[in-house]
Amino acid sequence: MRAIHVISGLVIAAMLSACGGDSSSGKQVKDQSGRTCTIPVTGMTLSCDATPQPQAGCSAGATACFVEGVGDTGGAAVIGPAAVCAACCKGNTSTSVGGDCSPIVCKTVDDCPHGSTKCENSACY
Repeated sequence: MRAIHVISGLVIAAMLSACGGDSSSGKQVKDQSGRTCTIPVTGMTLSCDATPQPQAGCSAGATACFVEGVGDTGGAAVIGPAAVCAACCKGNTSTSVGGDCSPIVCKTVDDCPHGSTKCENSACY
């Protein structure tokens, strides 16, 4: 009887993992700068196929990193598209400026990070 519970649990886990495009390590996205990044399931920093280079540089004790942010809207009073931002990270905080952010590109909302509700004009909102 115990073996049946273990096998059925494994079957259910396999079915659930086959349904989504996410892996246990996070959600893979692409940005307008051509970077491919993984947004982790937990944690703040993204891993990308590029080196983060924040425009202002980082102060002592902070390190360059990539984080998920919001793209520049050109001063419009709306929340911008989801973006990959080069930032300076220290502990559980990060700092970046709009020019350090590149919008995440999409064809459908499935290409977007968790929390996005639509893909519009190739950007995640």
